[in-house]
Amino acid sequence: MNIKQVLTGGALLVSSFLGAQNNEVLLTIEGNDITASEFMGIYNKNNVEIQSAEKKSIEEYLELYLNFKLKVQEAEVQGYDTAYSFVNELDGYVDQLAAPYLVDSQFTEDLIKESYERLGSEIRASHILVKIPENPSPKDTLEAWNKMQVIIAKTKTETDFSKLAKEYSDDPSAKDNGGDLGYFSAFRMVYPFESAAYNTPVGQISKPVRTSFGYHIIMVVDKIPARGEVKAAHIMIVTNEKTSDEDATKAKKKISEIYAQLQSGEAFAKLANTYSDDRGSAQNGGDLGWFGAGRMVPKFEQEVFAIKETGQYSEPFLTQFGWHIVLLEDRRNQGSYEEEYDRLAKKVKGDRRSLGSEHALVVKLMNEYKVKVNAKAKEAFYTFLDSSYFQGSWSSEKASALSAKVLTINDKVYGKKKTVLTQKDFAFFLENRMHKQKAVSIPLFVDQEFEKFIDYSIISYEKSVLALKHEDYRALVTEYHDGILLFEIMEAEVWKKAMKDTAGLEAFYESHKNEYIWEQRLDVKMYICDTKENAEIVLKRVNENVEDSLIEREVNKESELAVSLRIGKFEEGQEPFIEGVEWKKGVSLNEVNGNFVVVSVLEVIPVQNKELGEVKGMVTSAYQDELDRLWIEVLRSKYSFTVNQEVLNSITE
Repeated sequence: MNIKQVLTGGALLVSSFLGAQNNEVLLTIEGNDITASEFMGIYNKNNVEIQSAEKKSIEEYLELYLNFKLKVQEAEVQGYDTAYSFVNELDGYVDQLAAPYLVDSQFTEDLIKESYERLGSEIRASHILVKIPENPSPKDTLEAWNKMQVIIAKTKTETDFSKLAKEYSDDPSAKDNGGDLGYFSAFRMVYPFESAAYNTPVGQISKPVRTSFGYHIIMVVDKIPARGEVKAAHIMIVTNEKTSDEDATKAKKKISEIYAQLQSGEAFAKLANTYSDDRGSAQNGGDLGWFGAGRMVPKFEQEVFAIKETGQYSEPFLTQFGWHIVLLEDRRNQGSYEEEYDRLAKKVKGDRRSLGSEHALVVKLMNEYKVKVNAKAKEAFYTFLDSSYFQGSWSSEKASALSAKVLTINDKVYGKKKTVLTQKDFAFFLENRMHKQKAVSIPLFVDQEFEKFIDYSIISYEKSVLALKHEDYRALVTEYHDGILLFEIMEAEVWKKAMKDTAGLEAFYESHKNEYIWEQRLDVKMYICDTKENAEIVLKRVNENVEDSLIEREVNKESELAVSLRIGKFEEGQEPFIEGVEWKKGVSLNEVNGNFVVVSVLEVIPVQNKELGEVKGMVTSAYQDELDRLWIEVLRSKYSFTVNQEVLNSITE
């Protein structure tokens, strides 16, 4: 179990009730008052309809809430809230919670609208890349720029873009695909690349665009209306560059035999479950879920988008991953802006394109908080910063004599005094970001870092007043604070204790073992055959006590699908292939759902208790529940609490 499960699962969440409904004290725990408003906020947040709730349901919920608060109280008494691990984890969650408040909402709205418009079409493009090192010097950047200019000049005389890509591109795949990226839409490429592609007319080459990879030029080959998304399933037989010729031939034969069975009316899901090497999807009938352009390799997308009608499937085709047959299960087009808004908002906020939104907020906050920046103060660092910085050995002590103001925040609305940052603060900022890297021009580096320092400082100030500005944010921080404490103390007092207390677990199992029973079972081998003729051969060989490997080798000589072996112990109703089999030792041939199955019953296992090892997970869970119940009894006797019955009555009437 993790903190996310605690905060979104059955545990109670702490939050403030935003619509002040009843500020009278409902519950007091060790002198700490909890109002009816706070409790009802929790009640509502856990999706309980208060209008239709009965008095009993609210009272029961109050009991759960009281247990939760007592556990949090115990965690604080034990000092969990001061532990480094807790503080560090909470800080991480606070950063996540603060993120939506530290962006410019209008900037984000524009990105959402832009992404919606771009998703209405697909671009097919090729590119040529000139790489730039991760931490480039001005020389590196200039060399890459000059190389790109040479390539651009060649595009004026060479009409075959793919030929240039194969010769000059630093993208390794260009040697094979000539720079062709296939069709893609929004969110499939890094944002600067995506923007350049969508802003370049079909048949033309973009201006150089810089991304984290380097400089690109993009040849836009085609632009088509978006084909939407498809829901597909596939059957895959794996091959790759390491596959031997013999195994490659067997794989091609196997996919052809599967295709023949599809054409004869066999169910796609059944064949996928039985034969597909993609076991992640095979257990769901080969289902791959929904995807759009740019998600799969081009050949796979080409095949699935070419299928005209849902329910139809492709012929076998080969990709770098192996042989596939793909079934088109459904198709959908982009919805209206309103319908797509929430999904796109989530994608935009999780994408690097949203980073510009933070700087846009900084610009607004500089005016709101009357920020003054002394840019001249950075120039002293042109001297105090030296080559040792790029070796990771520079110290802010070298700038200890500097004290000029760098940034002043005059905001007084939120009760904070004027905030002044000096050159020393900038020096500490530089030192904290220091790491070994390639040396670059110091003045240029200082200028870039100074801009980051200003943005960082203003965002940090805004973060420090978020709880004062936004009640919902304050409630979320409280929620996570208490949720982490709950997780930590539950892990110590219940979850880990149950797993470590071997003797206690065994004793609990012994006192409850009659709750864990195996019904009568069959211990069987099942030989699943494609034809009755093959099943009869298998039946004969099993009765002759021939080894399974020899049976499979004989029967699968012509087809890899002729016989498959499964072994297991099953209760009645657990395994379709043994339906109708007599519950006694012996061998029989049965027809089940179009398959001919030879079932060898090795043993009829009588009703018996499940061994602890067989149900350890279930027993451990039940033991944890028992430990939790006993612990709550201790907490209720350890801490004082009172419920204001009059207030409780007022919210349950």
